[in-house]
Amino acid sequence: MIQYEFFLASSLEKVFPNSRPAAMKNGSGISCWRGQKVSVQLVYIAHGGRPDMTMQRFRAEFTGAPGDIRIRSVELMPAGLACYEQNDDHYISRDPGLFPDLLQDLDADDILPL
Repeated sequence: MIQYEFFLASSLEKVFPNSRPAAMKNGSGISCWRGQKVSVQLVYIAHGGRPDMTMQRFRAEFTGAPGDIRIRSVELMPAGLACYEQNDDHYISRDPGLFPDLLQDLDADDILPL
């Protein structure tokens, strides 16, 4: 049986397939200047799933936002060369792999866990 864990993370967090991003603390507020966009990430982790298993779609409902909500999926993109041999300490990863990069618009009725 698959059990999903949901939590919010900062839009600045990078969500990699094999790591857990820092969750926002319960009750923490989000602030911005008037007229600016605010972003957060809804992170979900499937516990007990198998790679060959068909995942069930789910519907997300968001309430309480002061304006329109835009839902996007962060797609993983392959990177064969994450950095050059000469680099500094400011890289998230120096290894090739899948990196969270491409944003795809979604409909809240059509969310499919990966």
